[in-house]
Amino acid sequence: MMDPVEATDVSFCSNSSDDSSSSSDKNKNKNNNTPSHHRVVELFEEDLTADANADPFDDEFRVQYNDDVERAQMETMQAEFSKEAHAWHNPVESRIISFTGRRKAKKICLASVIFSVVLFIILSVFGRHNDPKKYGPKMCGSITCSLYQGMVATLSQVTPQAVLTDSKTIQNKALQWLIDENQDYQNSVLQERYAIVVMHLSMNANVIQPNVPTCEWPGITCAQNHSVPAVTSLIWSNQGLTGTLPNEVAGLASFLEELDLGENKIGGSLPDGLFECKRLLKLFLHDNQFTGTLSDQFSELRHLTHLYLGLNQFEGPFPVGLGSPANSSSARSLTFLSLYKNKLSGSIPPNLHYRFMYYLDLSHNSFTGHLPLDWSEGPLQMFQMRHLFLNDNQFSGSIPDSYPSIGNGRMELFHAGNNQLTGTVPGNYNPQNLIESLEFQGNNFTALDPKVCELILFLPPSTELANLKLDCNVCTCDMWCEPGYCYP
Repeated sequence: MMDPVEATDVSFCSNSSDDSSSSSDKNKNKNNNTPSHHRVVELFEEDLTADANADPFDDEFRVQYNDDVERAQMETMQAEFSKEAHAWHNPVESRIISFTGRRKAKKICLASVIFSVVLFIILSVFGRHNDPKKYGPKMCGSITCSLYQGMVATLSQVTPQAVLTDSKTIQNKALQWLIDENQDYQNSVLQERYAIVVMHLSMNANVIQPNVPTCEWPGITCAQNHSVPAVTSLIWSNQGLTGTLPNEVAGLASFLEELDLGENKIGGSLPDGLFECKRLLKLFLHDNQFTGTLSDQFSELRHLTHLYLGLNQFEGPFPVGLGSPANSSSARSLTFLSLYKNKLSGSIPPNLHYRFMYYLDLSHNSFTGHLPLDWSEGPLQMFQMRHLFLNDNQFSGSIPDSYPSIGNGRMELFHAGNNQLTGTVPGNYNPQNLIESLEFQGNNFTALDPKVCELILFLPPSTELANLKLDCNVCTCDMWCEPGYCYP
């Protein structure tokens, strides 16, 4: 006889081939009062389905259930509050809460730091458009940037915009300096102020002051031009200036008449912008460290009366531009010209037409060739000459006999020592014209005109000649001789 458990297991594990027999068994069991194990399972499944579909809570029970839930939540909150309150009196629990608070504080602090960094990055990326000092006009949108754009448009006439907006240039630093002043200057005033600021930066000066009128800066002189002050003179001599003279000096071109930067240590070559200052009357650049050649662009400075370039390191020939234009019947107004102690060479060009020249110093260079004859003869001669310095060069040939008549015979000083001159020292000077100094030592003269001796102050018939230097081999006057030269 088969065990009932085993029969149940066999029945559950039967395959589909026994489905027909199982169905017949179920029908038989339904007719019998004793249920089979299949019927037990079916009844059990029916109970589960009924329980699932039934409402587990009636209305009364649901209300009670909600009250119990709320009561449980309140008890839980009171328990947690009591626990935290009790912790303030319990050192151990207090330390636990303190440690937890510190951890929360650190998290908050870290979050604040992260937020600040992110905010800084956002402002750096999107806020840069309003910084006119670092970015070009296309990236500006503020009022300050509007001022920046106007300045760039005006100053681009003096400095190329690419240079002006390059943060690495002194021109851009000058622009930033002007922007920081936050002043709306008229165009001419702005260009002059900008030019002086650039010069200040380029030559390491210490003269400009923010929000102080340009005409009140040290060394600046102005004149009124249609109610607008205009810079007419800039004098920064002996100020310890270094660096170079910038091209932005052209920003002063409209009205500048005098520029004095003498006795400093400024180097470099003369910028092209200097020759745009066509109203210049006086230019003093002596005793500096300028280099390069003297440009023929000096012809642009037609109104110059004073030009001092001595004690520098200029090289090359005498600039033709310092003379009058070719085929010109009018002489330029140059009155004082000093090229003293440079490295200039070559011959002196003819037809300079220095009719108004009063003081000419070409000494201590390397000029060669003969002395210009038209200085003393013809319509181009120097009628106003009083002081002529040609010493310490390499001039050759003889001194023209007409040279004593230079300046209508009124020369006061004529120095031609230490050259390679030959022949006879001319002496047809007018005793009544008061010549004071003649120097001819260090040459290759072979004779002295006896009339020279008649000019000596201490010999009869004495005149005003107080200084006479000659080589002893040609000295026939009653003078003292020492190695090198004789003197009265």
